[in-house]
Amino acid sequence: MLPTSTLNGTVTDPQGAVVAGATVVITNTATGMIREATTGSDGGFAVTDLSPGLYTVRVNAPGFATSEFRELRLEVGRASTLNVSLKIVGAGEVIQVTTGEIAVNSTQSEVQGVMEAAAIESLPLNGRNFLDLAFLIPGNRPAARFDPTKTNTVEVSSAGAFGRGGNIIVDGADNNDEVVGGTLMNFPQDGLAEFQIAVNKYTAEVGRSSSSIINIATKSGSNDVHGSEYIFFRHKALQGLPATFDRRLPTPRFSREQFGGSLGGPFVRDKLFGFISMEYLDHHEHGDGWLRAGLRARFPADFQIRLDPR
Repeated sequence: MLPTSTLNGTVTDPQGAVVAGATVVITNTATGMIREATTGSDGGFAVTDLSPGLYTVRVNAPGFATSEFRELRLEVGRASTLNVSLKIVGAGEVIQVTTGEIAVNSTQSEVQGVMEAAAIESLPLNGRNFLDLAFLIPGNRPAARFDPTKTNTVEVSSAGAFGRGGNIIVDGADNNDEVVGGTLMNFPQDGLAEFQIAVNKYTAEVGRSSSSIINIATKSGSNDVHGSEYIFFRHKALQGLPATFDRRLPTPRFSREQFGGSLGGPFVRDKLFGFISMEYLDHHEHGDGWLRAGLRARFPADFQIRLDPR
């Protein structure tokens, strides 16, 4: 349940015997970051603190062909297992295996669900509040708010528990209101890389939750420049009235303008990256005193810096 991923596994030969001393090289497709590990006497390896995303994994050992796994997806908060059976072929040959994800999680037992970046970007959320993603996972529903000042937040009830009893983590940092519970800060939907929620059986390092654990990983820069911009507009003149509404009364006041954008890319290719996402909301509706109430600005920024040890 950390904001990173873990890859582990066992390397064997064609007869199923473990291979000690094999070299495992893991390369992040987006940033070019390289991590290496060596299998132990039991043939096992484990690499922690990997950013969620796509990776290429190369496994080699003396006397065996190099096995290469491409498009391997690692998800936030998950430990994935990749078992490799090396082949004996001509020297210098490489066996390529293309895979999108590891289907069976044989390492963790949490009851959990993960929303990836593609789903986060394409799914329509009314108000674009990232916590609404939790309701796409079975066992979660909206809960009552206990703070009247938090009109733009969402509380999540998991498995029938109170919404304010959950634990919300953003990039490993606490994002909980210690007084009344619930979230402290909203984040733009375009700034999220992955969204994970575990209903029970989560690991001990997160703890302090009587409901669920919501684990967020924000986007980071990569070797490619990428970004987005958007505007959403709603107004009373563009929507219909309920069938039960008395047409003799004036149409209730309502308008919402929500706009923002994001930008990420390299400062120094393969070494230094940055990403920023911003959003602004202007909301008016009946009952706000005809003032410009409901203004909200979200300006979270994530700058990820890495120095290449090479």
